[in-house]
Amino acid sequence: MKYSSGTDVLRAIASLCERDVVVIPTETSYVLACNALDEEAVANFSELTALFPESIPELFVPNFDSASKYARNIPEVYGQLARRFSPGQLGYLLKGRYMISDTITDPEGRVAVRVPAHPLTLQLLGRIGFPLAVATIPMELGVSHTAIEAAEMVGASVGYVLDGGASAVGKPATIIGLDGEEHVIYRTGSVSRESIEGELCMPVVMNIIPMIAEPVRLFGRS
Repeated sequence: MKYSSGTDVLRAIASLCERDVVVIPTETSYVLACNALDEEAVANFSELTALFPESIPELFVPNFDSASKYARNIPEVYGQLARRFSPGQLGYLLKGRYMISDTITDPEGRVAVRVPAHPLTLQLLGRIGFPLAVATIPMELGVSHTAIEAAEMVGASVGYVLDGGASAVGKPATIIGLDGEEHVIYRTGSVSRESIEGELCMPVVMNIIPMIAEPVRLFGRS
């Protein structure tokens, strides 16, 4: 299958505005992405990401300050974490606002918000007026892949493939959230528990197993 690909950010934006699902790069992998505020686009996204139920959906935003547009009750200390780790490999599980589809939230209405560090994707986010719903395209662990190889894993047409070069080989993003008064790591990744505890000067709880074992139950896809 032939895909339209390149480094043209404007072409990717045009495709997103046409409600297409696109492939974009992150620091460590390629992801499927769509306009998170468009119901038709999210429905198209959900159909494709159903192929990868193990992929935890995320919400990409251009900077941490913009997270408050789409999430509420953001712990003040997460701004402290963002100053050190964002853009980068730390996501924040936050209560989504009304416009965020339950397709990308857990049963408590929380969504994993992150500012990615890949320069092309940051450029893309800086030029659009909406967040991106994204899901990682699972590839062979420990192996670098091209954008087209990632697109071919989807097995369906995508609007555009934003080529950020060969993917890096690394861990996924860490996801942290608040459960009551405890800060909980729901997915372990590039940012270590020790680094987070050192920044916050408080303990962080690990709660990895449920998110890995039952991603379909924890998030809105069926």
